[in-house]
Amino acid sequence: GGAALQYHSRDLVTWAFDGELVARSASDEVPFSTGTVWECPQFLQVDGHWVLLISGMVLQTEGDWAEVLYAIGDYDGMRFTPRSWGRFGHSKRVYATTTFRDAEGAPCAMSWLRDTFEPGQEWAGEQSLVHRLNVVDDRLVVSQHPNLDPIVAVEDPAWRATIEIEDAHTGGFCVDVDDEDTGWSLVLDWDASLLHVTVEDAVVYAAELRNDRQSGTLDVVVDAGIAEITWSGGEGLYVALVPDLDPKSIDVPSW
Repeated sequence: GGAALQYHSRDLVTWAFDGELVARSASDEVPFSTGTVWECPQFLQVDGHWVLLISGMVLQTEGDWAEVLYAIGDYDGMRFTPRSWGRFGHSKRVYATTTFRDAEGAPCAMSWLRDTFEPGQEWAGEQSLVHRLNVVDDRLVVSQHPNLDPIVAVEDPAWRATIEIEDAHTGGFCVDVDDEDTGWSLVLDWDASLLHVTVEDAVVYAAELRNDRQSGTLDVVVDAGIAEITWSGGEGLYVALVPDLDPKSIDVPSW
């Protein structure tokens, strides 16, 4: 399984090993496995709660599994005891998440967005936007950093759609994005607890949707064909590849 280790230093030059901060067997699958390897452990306080973020992996011959997960729990100065686990990145595209505090002291995160490389591509892999972190009812809630507000608007090359939802427990709704030739849809199905993205009726991204609240904010930021989606009634970050287009219309039908 994975483990995070703790060291201490008085001068940041000489370090002493304190032991395991926390460890977990890969066979422990409640509520899910956290893998056989933990990379990039991040340990910080968010809204007075201790939070551990890990990039968990399972190394195997038929393809690696990788996902950013989090735990909220108690810390006595030597050991961290998780009381709940959740998902930060809702796909293996989000990885190697790093945390820091902004100029106002608020906890923030940035992530590597992993990609496959094909000959002729301009790049392989991207960097996420900056997100702020909050703990709500033992969930790690992610939101777009407020400094994005004056930068990202509904214009080329990036655009943003922010939707306030009053009742998330009946049916669902979608965000339809269209230009003159093509389009795509972001669908949130509350009954199936599913968020998925479709392009020309084909599902290109699907993720389990945690929905603990009846109201909240759905925030979608799109740039260079990458959609970063946060939902304040759930947890974590959703990232999908979408057609890179300048939208002529954005509709939000519900059912």
